[in-house]
Amino acid sequence: MFAFRLIGASLAICAIAAAAEANPPSMPSFWRYAHPGAKMYMGVDLTRIFSSPAGKAIQKEMDRAGFKKVAADQGMGFFPSVDRVLISTTGESVAAAGKGNAAKKQPPVVIAVQGKFDTAALRKDMLEKGAARFAYKSAEIFRRGKTNDMLVALVSSQVMLLGDGPSLKLAIDHHDSADPGATATTLMNRAVELDGLYDLWFASEVSPSDVAEGAAGAAGPAQMFKDTEGFEGGISFKKGLGLDFAFHNKTGESASAMATALNLMAKLGQPDKDKDPEAAEMFDRLKIAANGSDVMVSLAFEEKDVLAAIDKIKSSAGPGSKRSTPTPVTLAKGAPAPQPASEPVVIAPAAKPAPLKIRILNLEEGPREIAFQ
Repeated sequence: MFAFRLIGASLAICAIAAAAEANPPSMPSFWRYAHPGAKMYMGVDLTRIFSSPAGKAIQKEMDRAGFKKVAADQGMGFFPSVDRVLISTTGESVAAAGKGNAAKKQPPVVIAVQGKFDTAALRKDMLEKGAARFAYKSAEIFRRGKTNDMLVALVSSQVMLLGDGPSLKLAIDHHDSADPGATATTLMNRAVELDGLYDLWFASEVSPSDVAEGAAGAAGPAQMFKDTEGFEGGISFKKGLGLDFAFHNKTGESASAMATALNLMAKLGQPDKDKDPEAAEMFDRLKIAANGSDVMVSLAFEEKDVLAAIDKIKSSAGPGSKRSTPTPVTLAKGAPAPQPASEPVVIAPAAKPAPLKIRILNLEEGPREIAFQ
C-alpha cells in the first residue's frame, strides 16, 4: 500500500513539474500594453528596489534632495506613485541610423507604468499646462505641443502609458486582443524570467552595434559587437548589488574574441591601487568569461559595501564650507566706537558645489536638464 502511495505521489510531482514546464509564468497584466512589434524590453520594479536596504538609503537621499518637488515642477508629479515600469521599443530607427541612414527620429516606444494614480489630479495638471485631450477607446490621451513624439495616455487609476502617438494606439489595440495568460514571443518569455530574477533588467534582439547610433560597422570598441545578435542583463538589490550581463553571439569564436577584448579593456582601464583603491577593487570584482557563444559579465557588491558607498557620496556632496565667525574686536578704554563705512561691505557667500544634473531625452520640446540643488 505504501509503495502504491509513493508511486502515486511521484507521478503527481512529475505531473506538476511537467505542467510548470509547459506553462511558464504569465506576464504581468499591464505588460499587455507593450509595443506589439518590440525587439527590446526594459523593466524596473521600484517597489522591490526601494524595499531593499540600499534602495531605502537611495530613496532617503532623493527625498532629502527634494526630488518629488523637482519631478512635480517638470510635469512628472506622478513619479512617487509609480510601482513598476515596462519600456518596449522596436529599435528600428536606432538601427537604421547606425547603418548610415540619415534618420534622426527616435524609435517607436511605449512606456507602460503601473502604480496608484490620482487620475483626476493628473488630468487637471495636464490640462492646466495646456495639453490637448482626446479619447481613444477606453483611454484618455494628452498631447502637449503639436507633435505626437511623446504623449500620455491615462488607462486607469493603476496604468498609464507614455510614448509616440502611433505606438500608443498599437499598444492599446494589442491589449484588447492579447491573451491575458500567454506570452507571445520568445523574447517576452525571457523578459518574464528576467523580471523574476532582477529588480531592473533588459532584453534585446537588437545588436549593441545597432543600438549605438553610427556605431555599426565602424572601427573602435563597437567593432567587437559585429557578431552579437542580442543581449540581456539585470541588476538586483536583494543582497547588496549584483549586476549580470550576457551578449549572445553567432559563434563560440566570436564570443571568445569578445571576452578577450573586454578583459583587455578592463585591464588597461584599471586605476592604480595606491591612488584609487576603491575603483581598483571594483575592477577586481569584474568577471568576464565566454560560455559557448555567449559572453557573461558580472559584478557584485555586498550590502555593507553599497551602503558605505552611498554614505561616501552623501558626505562628498554636502554643503559648501561654512563662513568663519569674525573675531570680536576689543576696544581700549575711552576709544571711540568704529563708525560704519559709507558703503556697505558685501561678503561673498561660500562657493556651493556644482549641482547634480539629470538629462531627460525624448521630450516634445527637446532634451531637458533637471538640476538638484
